Amino acid sequence: MPAENSDMQNAARAIPGVAGLREPGVEASPSRAGALAGDSVAPSGPENSATCSCIRKILVPTDFSAASAEAVRRAIALANQCHAALTILHVIDINARARSGSAAELMHRLWAESSIRMGQLAWSLGNQVEAQTVVEEGLPWEKIVEKSREVDLVILGKKRVKGRWRLFSGCTAQRVLETADSPVLLVPEPG
Repeated sequence: MPAENSDMQNAARAIPGVAGLREPGVEASPSRAGALAGDSVAPSGPENSATCSCIRKILVPTDFSAASAEAVRRAIALANQCHAALTILHVIDINARARSGSAAELMHRLWAESSIRMGQLAWSLGNQVEAQTVVEEGLPWEKIVEKSREVDLVILGKKRVKGRWRLFSGCTAQRVLETADSPVLLVPEPG
C-alpha cells in the first residue's frame, strides 16, 4: 500500500466517529486526505451509533454524472442511517465556455438546464430521503469548500477517465481535498 494511502487510513482513524464508517474498501478522511468508499456505507453495531451521532449534516455535490449519481446514492443511504440532513449541491461553473452566443446567454442556459436537472434529481428521490437541493454559480471547488464549513461530511463522486481517476476535474478534486473544512468521502464511479 502506498504511503499516501496509509497516511489517509491513519488520518481517518483519528477522526472521532468517522473511523466507524470504515470497513474493507471504505475509508473516511479529514479535509486534507482523500477517501474511497466501498460497497457498503457503514457497519452496524455500537461503533456505528457513535459514527451517526457525529454526522448530522451531509453535503453531496453533483455534476449529474454517473460518479455523482453513485455519490448521491451512498449519501442517501448514510443520511437515512444516521438521520442526517442531506444537501445536494450543483455548481454552475463560471468558467464554462460558450461555443456560440454571449456569456450572458450561456449562463442563462446553464441556469435553466441545471434547474431542470436538479428538479428531476429531487423528484427521483421520491420518499427515499428528505433532501435540500441547491444550485449556485461560481467555481465548483470554492463553492464546495464554502459549503463544507456548514456540514459534518462531504461525499464526492470520483470519475475514471482515460486510465485516470477524476472528480469533476482534477483541479476541483484536489482543491476540495486540500481545503475542505469537513471530512471528505470519495465514492468511485460504478463499473
